[in-house]
Amino acid sequence: ITSDRGAGIGNWSTDDVVTMLTDGTTPNFDEVGGTMAEIVKGTARLSEEDRRAIAVYLHSVPPVPGPEQK
Repeated sequence: ITSDRGAGIGNWSTDDVVTMLTDGTTPNFDEVGGTMAEIVKGTARLSEEDRRAIAVYLHSVPPVPGPEQK
């Protein structure tokens, strides 16, 4: 997960990230898959406050550009 605007969640709101961590739905109404789907099974059990704290943290980490961004 990167806060990069082109390759990651940089354009997502905090609420968007919380929703994804709750039910796996992205802002464009896709569903996460693979390993991230497994992670969501765990984050869905966290409190709303904990998921929000994770979202705030993810937005605070410097972005890592994706391959197309280099």
